Amino acid sequence: MRNPLSTTVSLAAAMLGLASNAPAALVAHYNLDNNTTNLGTRGAAANGTLNNATYSNTVVSPFPGSTHSLDLNAGVSNMSVTPAQLTVNGSYTAAVWVNVDSLPTLGNNGTIFGAFQSGGSFQHNFLLRVLDTSVINFISRDSDGSTVQVNSAAVTLDIWNHFAVTFNSATSSAQMFLNGVSVGTAAMTGGTTPGFGSFPAQTEAGLGGFTGGNSMNGFVDDARLYDEVLTQSQIQALLVPEPSAALLGSLGALALLRRRR
Repeated sequence: MRNPLSTTVSLAAAMLGLASNAPAALVAHYNLDNNTTNLGTRGAAANGTLNNATYSNTVVSPFPGSTHSLDLNAGVSNMSVTPAQLTVNGSYTAAVWVNVDSLPTLGNNGTIFGAFQSGGSFQHNFLLRVLDTSVINFISRDSDGSTVQVNSAAVTLDIWNHFAVTFNSATSSAQMFLNGVSVGTAAMTGGTTPGFGSFPAQTEAGLGGFTGGNSMNGFVDDARLYDEVLTQSQIQALLVPEPSAALLGSLGALALLRRRR
């Protein structure tokens, strides 16, 4: 019979290892547990404001410990963020849990997470959205005409999936991950400047669409933005809820106690 204490020690080591694998270049983190707390490095200025969106505890959250998710209604709701707070002009990673309730109407799309211009030629710093073809699409478009985009396979409605997209400014390429597994890569095409050297000031940013339309219909949770390219193992770690400091401390102490015996 396996010693329960040794199991606890192993769990402590695993969770401590997971914590040490956590990326440090966090720009913004929206846990969406019935508040608009921003846990990123840019402070309160990056907090979100709800616009006709609500917190839901009726839809099962994607992982234990998550008490709520953000309920978005197509075309009428979002959580807006001051655009400058989600500016990323170099390499970055955007990640979010998504539960699509229904697809956009024919020819339209539903915004999930992004920073973008809502007028003119509609450039995107980064934009994750669901299309009427049931795929999740990532697109970024610069003012000099350069564009990169990646599509997932068709997603099943009413289930949670974790999406992450990386953009590498050194190679001007993007990669999409679905539940921690790479599902596609693409190189930026067109334009004259690698990366986003000429990207204009955004007018909209946040979860869901810009004011007046284009938000997805469904639920989002635990949205994060990093100003570096995360590794696949770091992205996979985002699928597991981070242990609390108190829990890590108690498990670490138990591990030390075990070692002294």
